Amino acid sequence: MPRYMSMAAALLAVVSLCACSPTPNANTAVIVNDLRTVAKSDTVDHDAGLLDAASLPPEERLARRAWAEAEERRWREFAGILDSRRRRIERPRQFMYEPPDRRRVMIGMADAMVSLEACLEADGAWVEAWSELGHLRLVVGDRAAARDCLELALLAARHAGPADRETMLRTHRDLAWALRELAFQDQGLAAVDVGLEEFPGDEDLLLVKGLLLADAGRFTDAIRLARCLPERDIRWFDPRNGGVIERTTGWPEQWVRSQAHLAQGDPVAAFGALEEEQDDLPVDVKDLRGQGWKIGFQAVFAHERRFWNDLGLVAQLLEDPSAVQFYVASYADPIHSLYFPATLDIRSPLVFGVPDGQTPSVTSFAHGHYVAGSPWSYVALQMDLMALALFPAQRDRAAAEALAMLDVLDRRGLRPDINAALRGRILFRQEKYVEARVQLVAARDGFLGTGRVDARTSLLLGLIDLAVEDFSRSVGFLEESARADSTAAVTWRMLGVACANLERTDEALLAMNRSLGLEPRSLAGYYNRGLLQLQMRRCDAAAVDLDRAWRLAPDNEEVRRLLQTAAACVRAQNAGEEATVPQVRPGGVEAILPVPSTDMLLEHLEADLEDFFLVSPDTATATLGLSGRAARAVACMDRSDPAGARILLADHWGVDLTPLEEVVLLEAERRLAVNEHVTRLVRDALVGEVATTNPYVWALMLQEVRVDTGRYGTNAEARLLARLLDHSAEFSGRTVREWAQALRRELEEARS
Repeated sequence: MPRYMSMAAALLAVVSLCACSPTPNANTAVIVNDLRTVAKSDTVDHDAGLLDAASLPPEERLARRAWAEAEERRWREFAGILDSRRRRIERPRQFMYEPPDRRRVMIGMADAMVSLEACLEADGAWVEAWSELGHLRLVVGDRAAARDCLELALLAARHAGPADRETMLRTHRDLAWALRELAFQDQGLAAVDVGLEEFPGDEDLLLVKGLLLADAGRFTDAIRLARCLPERDIRWFDPRNGGVIERTTGWPEQWVRSQAHLAQGDPVAAFGALEEEQDDLPVDVKDLRGQGWKIGFQAVFAHERRFWNDLGLVAQLLEDPSAVQFYVASYADPIHSLYFPATLDIRSPLVFGVPDGQTPSVTSFAHGHYVAGSPWSYVALQMDLMALALFPAQRDRAAAEALAMLDVLDRRGLRPDINAALRGRILFRQEKYVEARVQLVAARDGFLGTGRVDARTSLLLGLIDLAVEDFSRSVGFLEESARADSTAAVTWRMLGVACANLERTDEALLAMNRSLGLEPRSLAGYYNRGLLQLQMRRCDAAAVDLDRAWRLAPDNEEVRRLLQTAAACVRAQNAGEEATVPQVRPGGVEAILPVPSTDMLLEHLEADLEDFFLVSPDTATATLGLSGRAARAVACMDRSDPAGARILLADHWGVDLTPLEEVVLLEAERRLAVNEHVTRLVRDALVGEVATTNPYVWALMLQEVRVDTGRYGTNAEARLLARLLDHSAEFSGRTVREWAQALRRELEEARS
């Protein structure tokens, strides 16, 4: 194909694909025959009622739609805003950045989706509404729900009659993209083939087909199709002369080639495919390194966000710093991005530098859905949300999001050993130890194959084997973990427990000593060493250790009982009598979870709470102009209006508050002397039912028990301190101070 052949000739070449057509997929079938008749979205249940609605007389369906007229008007008004913006941006020589319509900034997408759901409650066979809802959900990153909606649109079209041509074409395109982004390659190829039967030669469907073939590892088929893809338009903004340069280039072919090499496990070749012919690309990839501010505005072309996101993934796998720039550009959607709240997050490494602490993920609606950016940063974000969550539903949702993303990465064959390690941590946190062990063993074996050991993976394997009393195997994993990271107190402590259970007492004592040297205020450390020394008949030393443990947890009956036993042992030895020692294995009393040093930490957190919301009145007033709930609540606190913050947030407690919003609400109630929610948390925490790692929530609970000792008892503070557990030992590698820093950053983002 000539490099700059005409568009008509290119389309003709694709329509008559003979030598260019890939081998038919054996799983390809008419997708409408396999559509699910039951789909679940976040807010509305849809079932076989769709078929009932499709069978209604046309006049009755129109009457039902009339009932939803107001909702339809709101949805169509927002659709008009997006269409107007799209037309202005696509105007041939229009400046690249078009200011948004302020009527729907931050809330337009959510408002339109709510209206569409109301319309579908009125008429469950409304093809256009299903299609539009699926499109909006795809834009905000809710891909699984988008897939459901789009498949239901096709099902409704099959039974109630199709919508207009433009709606049906967009439905087929969006479904193909949703399946590609979910990494369901076979289903995506089937969906594309159905779309091409109805819309032969469609450029977008052919492009996504090439990418799906590439992702599926069908390298030859992908390259064959890539060669036949028509060239497409790109517009560059040239800052030197203030004009716009328009060209037709072969960037679709380069994109498919790149992803085909990536699926073969060769990110170097994937990046090279984009560097071969710079004239065909939206921008000069080499020249963009370190100059990513250019990307978002330098070029406008079809599917630019997806292109930059794929390029960012390739660069991240190569550990190229330009990944940050490409990922940021992948969020620069000139049509939709300002009409829904989005957050950019950067997370510190968890496994061998993944995530890398630099590449961001972009999420919509308070970390709800993955929009763009590093998938591993998104997984780490959800793992953090699991640890910070106050309610089981929050933890379960965050775990489901993280596991779904890891499944996508596995289906694409990207870093399976890293994915297995992260999945193992999540399952361990969920107490699914059998499933966790399978993943952790797979991760460990993968790491050993490249001569590496991940200390936390081996630690968790040791803990799981310890729990099932396979002490020999546990010692092996724990020693492996200690060799990889000798600074983790929990590893040495649990190694001591495992050795003690094998009656290797000298090794056990050395390990426990090392643990307490690293973490000198550990309840579990003193308890276990005290028990070990008691069984070794070192009663004086045991009594000292158990006394320290009791002072850390004066309400703990097990510690108190064992301390009394040690004291009796000392008295017996002093009297020259035979001492009776308990036959209890080390490992109890929260043996896995260390208690951090809290004195300076709490002083730091309480000082933070005092100045957390102190900014200038001008800043607070400006923040109130935003539509984001967190930003408005923070602004209310900055303006000394805790009642306003409480009104915004109280009804959402236990439903959809972010960790930052939970802190804001608790602080607002403290200032109002209401304390409704913190009282409930304190009571739950005292009986062990609060497992959050949110340091500011713990600080507010401690303030509450100090103020009202009559309600909770004089030892309530000590009881809470004993439960202020650092979950980094078994879960995500964050210290309490790092949690505090992360929340502090979220506050600053809400203000900015």
